[in-house]
Amino acid sequence: MEPPILIRAKILSDQKHANNKYASVVKFEKELDLTKNQIDTLLAKYIAFEKIIIENKENDLKGSLSPPKPLPSEFDNITQIITPDQFNKWLTLKNKNEAVKKANQSLSALESEGLTKNADIQKLMPELATYHLKLLIALEKNKNWNTSETRFLVRDVEQKKPEILVQLDAIKRSKAKNENAKNALAW
Repeated sequence: MEPPILIRAKILSDQKHANNKYASVVKFEKELDLTKNQIDTLLAKYIAFEKIIIENKENDLKGSLSPPKPLPSEFDNITQIITPDQFNKWLTLKNKNEAVKKANQSLSALESEGLTKNADIQKLMPELATYHLKLLIALEKNKNWNTSETRFLVRDVEQKKPEILVQLDAIKRSKAKNENAKNALAW
């Protein structure tokens, strides 16, 4: 395993490194204003995490009958290292590009259904991106913790879906229902 300083350099310069959540936090060290101690702890957790993965692969290749070592929860470890504000900011930074991508996909779907004719695209895009960002963050929290609180968080975000996306969903459901009816009649 490489020394922490080299791992950090690779993460910051987007060179080849293990793609885990510890690396993702270190990648945003400046934006998150991480302390040296936080960075060192994240890199130590990164190394320990990767060692477990390597050991499990080696044992599997050797045909070892012992069960693989369980991987520690990256989310739980990260929340013990960084502050809640840093954690929320990290989730925002981490999911921002994906949210914009999903907003563009939503906009294309809206345009193909003719729902953007009377809409101000300059106002609509930020609204779509914000919605998708909140949803991605809520889904990620729910995936990693799966508590009633995180499920309610997802539900709350989904209930605040922009009206234009609700209309799009209704059109999609109607089309799917019509398609199912056609398929049922074909028999």
